[in-house]
Amino acid sequence: HTSTSSLASASAGMVSVALLQLNDTGLDLPGRVSKLEKFLSLAATQGADLAVTPAGWLREAGQHFGAVDIAHAIESVKEAARGNSIAVAVALVNTTSHDSTLHLISSTGKTVLEYTKAREVNGTPVSGSPSRPVQIDLGSERSVAVGGLLQTDLLFPEPARLLMLGGAELIVTPAGKIAGPLRPDALELFVRSRSRENAVALFAVTTSEDNINSTYSIQGGAATSDGGPGVGEEGVRFASVNLTQLRARRVDTTLGDNYRRPFDYLPLCFEENESTTSRPVQHIKGLQKLTVALLQMVPNTTFNPDDHGAELMGLADVYIRKAAASGADVALLPELWSVGYEAYFPCEPSNVCNNTQSLLKWMRLASPVDGSYITHYQELARELGIAIAASYMEKVSGPGGDPWPPRNSVALIDRHGRLVYNYAKVHTCQFSGLEALHTGGRRVYTGVLETAAGNVTVASIICFDREQMETARMAVVGGAEVILTPNACGLNQATLDHFAVRGMENSAAVCMTNYADAPRWHDATNGHSVAYDHLGHPLVMAAGDPGIYLATIDVSALRTHRQTAFGSALLSTRESPHPALCDFARRPEFGGAGILGRASVPL
Repeated sequence: HTSTSSLASASAGMVSVALLQLNDTGLDLPGRVSKLEKFLSLAATQGADLAVTPAGWLREAGQHFGAVDIAHAIESVKEAARGNSIAVAVALVNTTSHDSTLHLISSTGKTVLEYTKAREVNGTPVSGSPSRPVQIDLGSERSVAVGGLLQTDLLFPEPARLLMLGGAELIVTPAGKIAGPLRPDALELFVRSRSRENAVALFAVTTSEDNINSTYSIQGGAATSDGGPGVGEEGVRFASVNLTQLRARRVDTTLGDNYRRPFDYLPLCFEENESTTSRPVQHIKGLQKLTVALLQMVPNTTFNPDDHGAELMGLADVYIRKAAASGADVALLPELWSVGYEAYFPCEPSNVCNNTQSLLKWMRLASPVDGSYITHYQELARELGIAIAASYMEKVSGPGGDPWPPRNSVALIDRHGRLVYNYAKVHTCQFSGLEALHTGGRRVYTGVLETAAGNVTVASIICFDREQMETARMAVVGGAEVILTPNACGLNQATLDHFAVRGMENSAAVCMTNYADAPRWHDATNGHSVAYDHLGHPLVMAAGDPGIYLATIDVSALRTHRQTAFGSALLSTRESPHPALCDFARRPEFGGAGILGRASVPL
């Protein structure tokens, strides 16, 4: 294995990856080896540096696994790799123990990585081996750090994250159709999300019988059409990765170091003696449905900062009253509604301006959690009998009472006007002048929300939090069933798909309210508020217009799903062979400063 330090100094260039979408019907082990040799030769002839097989390609159909036979098969693949000067990631399965193993073989015919996917027996993981990225020499002064996953590893956020933290630039995944109740395009969505959130190139290869195409994503982008095989067809799909661009984006853009900032996650983790974090009990009363009203609003064109948000509160009041009359249980406001996010920010939101007096005046609009802004919504919630997730710029003080930069927060108020939790955005966008002026949050909270029909456990994340796998995962580890997300940014299909994955990977329902479309607002308000159920199916998908969009969540079905082998497995983070979230360690070179030159670690 190559050391971590050497992974950062690999030479740049282009890498060609061949996705071998093969048909394995009726082939015995020698036949599979023969077909693989044929396609490796084809891929090498067309300039591929690395080839990836489907999951379980080396196995004996209808027979027990023979150790001698499989050893001979691996040697044959090594010889083919050496003879064609091509690296290959080949997956095998033991039909007796059902272990799946990935062999990453270099172009010189050496096994450089061997990873056995963990499986569970009576809830205990067995047969697992750690997967760490290794350096692959591609010739022509090119090398790349490659990590490997297998099949359903993609459904869990931790494995790809750990590979990225170890320096992986490419992740190869012999895969197959995802069995279970998730939406049909789940594999493609998981591939794009793991690539996006980790700023890596990721490749997932299926057999032609899976009736889904092998797919790949480079730092979250969609796979481009390259004349490869169609659905159900055998063939080779080629993908090119520009390592120079990939590495530049990891360092210099929001998809790079600012995107994967070295937050100190330890303070975010739940502790047994943490009195401020609710440790909810599931299934308190038999709640069947929960209706969340996504209040997709846009501020008026005029704004008087001296009224401290009264105009914005008045507009939200109208929407909340209509939501309550429509039977909603919860009203969810967009991000930083108390100040209209960037609508009245005195500078361009992506820059820092020198208008100090205007900035200070804007920041004085912050309100404490026990101030008039939250008190107003507590009274309104009590009057209407509706819970309100009220987003706002929160005034905070440091030790000794000295004022700190404000926080980007959301207070969840129940239908009796009681505060369930007050969550501050952890992943403030350090690449934005507006958000760089805010103090990042320090903890993820969950709480039990009591409705007229029963109870449900909820949590909140805010906008850019949803791009990071840790935040939602911590909420679910704390018991969250529904995640409420105030938002303020331009939303495209890739972003929405990524949000759907947050629900699927956590067996949770996710709801997001964005600002309505407004031409004067750059790209931060294009609407498209959305909610997905625990299987990734959309519950509501708004367009750009202002309005109240109702998402009805089947809480009973969600809880039933969590009791199934499939749903409960996704939540078994404590039993996972991978390190716990709080044990993650980020590489020093993933450090980055924000637009104000501040470190990205929360204060």
